[in-house]
Amino acid sequence: MSARPFLRPASLLSLCAMTAVVGGCFDPESPSAVSASVGSTSGSSMTGETTTSPGGSTELPGSGEGDSSGMADSSSGGGGPGCGNGVIDDGEDCDAGAESAECNADCTAASCGDGVVNATAGETCDEGGETAACNADCRAAACGDGVVNATAGEVCDDGGESPGCDTDCTFAECGDGLINMNAGEGCDDGGESMTCDTDCTSAGCGDGVINMVAGETCDEGGETETCDLDCTPVMCGDGVENNTAGEICDDGGDSMFCDGDCSPVECGDGYVNMALEECDDGMQTAVCDGDCTPAMCGDLYINIAAGESCDDGNMDPTDGCDNCVADTPPSCQFVNGYNWCYNPMACGQACNDVCASLGLVPVADTAGWFNAQNDAVECDALAAAFGMVGTQLGGWAYACLEDSGGDHIAETLVGSLYCSTSATCPMAHLTQMDQIGVACAPAGSRRSICPCE
Repeated sequence: MSARPFLRPASLLSLCAMTAVVGGCFDPESPSAVSASVGSTSGSSMTGETTTSPGGSTELPGSGEGDSSGMADSSSGGGGPGCGNGVIDDGEDCDAGAESAECNADCTAASCGDGVVNATAGETCDEGGETAACNADCRAAACGDGVVNATAGEVCDDGGESPGCDTDCTFAECGDGLINMNAGEGCDDGGESMTCDTDCTSAGCGDGVINMVAGETCDEGGETETCDLDCTPVMCGDGVENNTAGEICDDGGDSMFCDGDCSPVECGDGYVNMALEECDDGMQTAVCDGDCTPAMCGDLYINIAAGESCDDGNMDPTDGCDNCVADTPPSCQFVNGYNWCYNPMACGQACNDVCASLGLVPVADTAGWFNAQNDAVECDALAAAFGMVGTQLGGWAYACLEDSGGDHIAETLVGSLYCSTSATCPMAHLTQMDQIGVACAPAGSRRSICPCE
């Protein structure tokens, strides 16, 4: 057997470079410099010397078979050098040779929440539990994915808009600023606005919801006694006609057709409409004529209350009307505001002819004529003025006024006085009467008593 060659320092440096990749270089002067091996299976003991195998290879001391100090021992357990070899080694839960739905790449059993992302098992993330970026089911967190992620700020997630959940994964609530059609919202401006009511319906006068921002002060779903159709409080004179509140018209004040109290214009209603009337006392008074003009002698309107018995528009004292006082013939009596006359020289004459026979004309105010004789008190006063006994008040067609039928030999009236409750009587009596054309004798004739001026 040949002697072992001596290793020079240069040779040792070469050997050091070769062994650096597996165990590091050793110091030949150190007693422990035999801690690494090159992989020889020589059975030499750890003597600090090098040996040459029969094949001529150089061995490091202590590198024989069965040495427990090599790298192979450091690969035991999950994720070790043996993980992925398809064989379950000590410390491994599984080994499918690669990532599978049941086994992670580090040879641990696949389970969502284990902190290992297993794409084969359908995981897109795994942070060991719910985080702002990862759901508890190991899918990337996103509002609308159907998984409630409280860490990401979600309080609900129905996979989209639902009656209970908004698209931003917050509970649906009118006024949250998010329109939720499934919850019945037509709008949501975060509160009342010009276009949206507080109940998240579109603003509209008449919808029953008061929207102050839109200018509504009331909204009762339509016209009521307290609210106009334009959603403002009822007020006569506001220009909005409210029939429910009793308004017949509303022109915003006096007009040609409407009084300021929201009733139609009518002379005699007691309301002075400055657009048309100068006065309105509800009736003829000493200061206001029945046509709603101030009482004035010479205005061609006979104002009985002002003491006028005639008004011919002039002051000529010789024409039968002097300063609005008529020159009354003996057959006339001033009663109930009118000058009532009959023709003592004839019978069977209607009022046009009676007044003409005395140089007068029938009063133009037939309504006043009617109202001056149509009740018992007025009829009694007329009968007393003419010295007649008894009255007959009824719906006579022409008798407003007439005396009873009889033999009118004298120039006086006969029998009781007839007064009419028929409003059409004055107009008819101008040209008609009972026993018209019948002369004063024989019996059966009548006389008309008429208001003349």
